[in-house]
Amino acid sequence: GARDEQFAVASTQGKVSIIQSKSGQTVWSLDLGVPLQAALGFNGRKAAAITRDNDLVVAELGVSVSEGGLLLTAPTFMGAAAALWAGPMMDRHGRRPLVVGGLLLVGACNLLMGMVPVLWLAVVLRAVTGLGMTALFPATLSAAGEYFSYRERGKAMGLAISAGSSAPLLGIPVAAALAGLASWRLPLLLL
Repeated sequence: GARDEQFAVASTQGKVSIIQSKSGQTVWSLDLGVPLQAALGFNGRKAAAITRDNDLVVAELGVSVSEGGLLLTAPTFMGAAAALWAGPMMDRHGRRPLVVGGLLLVGACNLLMGMVPVLWLAVVLRAVTGLGMTALFPATLSAAGEYFSYRERGKAMGLAISAGSSAPLLGIPVAAALAGLASWRLPLLLL
């Protein structure tokens, strides 16, 4: 295939490039930002290099840090846009379809994210994940408003909002630890 006709090169300053064998054109290039030793491997998707401090660095899909930032902003942007329909949709169809649909959407997108071969598809999946997450928030607050007395409602809503805000604070370090064991894809496949 096309990947069989590619090879990786790296500079001691930290730049890794994937080159098309026949044309000599650069397929993707990435500055890792750390000095490298000469050791480098390429399996068609990932380029691996050893830093001068003997740390293994793996570059996948040719994604820079700034491009990777799209993976963080896509669900937030989609979530903000989708928030306009989530409440009215819940009013029409009830909480259950929104919660079930949102959880299925988030789960499916996270599973597929663990297998994507290109950045643009990962960004699309993350945006759709934001759509699923947006479906969950109004349903949570609505349930807190319905199932708790007026006197306890503020506390219940505060706990729900606090839990939603705390999840990334706890989830990101756990995901980073899991990713360090094997790949950035591992936490997504385990969700």
